[in-house]
Amino acid sequence: MTERLLSANIFFSLLAGIGLWLVYAGIVRLLRHGPEEKLLKGLGGARANQGLTVTALPPLFQRAFGPLMYDLGGRLFGSSEQAAQRVEDRLRRSGWLYVSVGDYYASKMATAVMLAVGAAAMTLFLGQSPLVIAVAALAMGLIGILLPDNKLSDVTRKRKDSLYREMAYTIDRLAVVLRTGLNLGPAMTDFVSLSPPRQRTVAEARVASAESKQELDWVGSGRGGLFVAMLRDLSNAIAMNQDIEAAVGEVRATVPLGMPQVEEFLELVKSSVKEGMGEIAPQLEALGRTMRDDLNNRIEERAQATELKVVMITAATIVPAMLIIVIGAAAAGFASSGLLGPLF
Repeated sequence: MTERLLSANIFFSLLAGIGLWLVYAGIVRLLRHGPEEKLLKGLGGARANQGLTVTALPPLFQRAFGPLMYDLGGRLFGSSEQAAQRVEDRLRRSGWLYVSVGDYYASKMATAVMLAVGAAAMTLFLGQSPLVIAVAALAMGLIGILLPDNKLSDVTRKRKDSLYREMAYTIDRLAVVLRTGLNLGPAMTDFVSLSPPRQRTVAEARVASAESKQELDWVGSGRGGLFVAMLRDLSNAIAMNQDIEAAVGEVRATVPLGMPQVEEFLELVKSSVKEGMGEIAPQLEALGRTMRDDLNNRIEERAQATELKVVMITAATIVPAMLIIVIGAAAAGFASSGLLGPLF
C-alpha cells in the first residue's frame, strides 16, 4: 500500500511540475516580444508561414501546448542548420507530411510526451512500482520519438510507389500527344489542361505555375497525381520561358529519391527544350513499356508470395487438424475393437 501511494505521489508530482512549467511558459510568452518569430527562426523552412502548427497534437491542444512543444523539440532535436536542411528535404519529398521543420521537431516531442504520460498512467493504474513506471514511461517516450520518422518514411515510400504507377500508365499518353506534331511544351500543356487548348498569356502561366508548385506538395485534387503535377509545372516553366535547368531542379527536389525513371524523363525533357532534341516520343514509349513490365513482374512476385503464404498457413493449421481427426478416429476404432489392448 505504501509503495502504491509512493507511485501515486510521484505521478501527480510529475503532473504538477508539467502544469507549473506550462504556467511559466505562458507568462514568458506574454512578457516577451515576438516569441513566435523567435521560435520559428531556424526551424521553419519553406513552409514556416504556417505558424506554430503541431501535427501530432489535436486542434484543441495546439494553442496551449504548441509553443512549448516547439521550444522543447527545437532545443532537443534542432542540433544544426545542416540537420534542419536535411529534414526539410525529407519533408519536401514526402509531400510535407509535417508543414515545417519546426512542426516535425515539435511532433516528435509531443508524441514522446503523450506516450510517456499514457504509459506512466497505465502502469500506475496497474499498481506497479516506481521503477516500472519510470522504465515504461522512458520506453514509450523513445518509441514516440521514433514514430514520426517511421511515419515519414512510410508516407514517402507510398508516394514513390504512387508516382511510379502513375508514370508507367501515363507517359504513353504524353507520347501520343507528341505524335501529333506538337513540341514538348505545348504537348504537356494540352495533356494536363482541363479546358480546350489555347494560347495562354504570361500572367495566366504564372498563376498556373504557382498552382502546380502547390500541387507538387499537396497532390489531393482530382486532376491527376504527382506525375501530372510535374508535367503541369514543367509546361508552365516552358510557357514562361524560364530556365529549364532551374525548373527541372525544382521538380527533382520534390519527388522521392531512388527513381531513375524520373531522372531519365527529366533528362529527356531538358534535352528536348534546351538542346533542341528531336522527337522523344519513342523514348517515352520505351520508358513506359519498361516501367509497366516491371510493375507486372512485381504483381507476379506478390502473387507467388501470396500463394506460398496460403500453402504455409494451410500446412500449419488445416493439415494438423485433419491428421488429428483421422488418426483420432482410427485410434478410437482400434481401442473399441480391442486391437490396442496389448499395447496399453
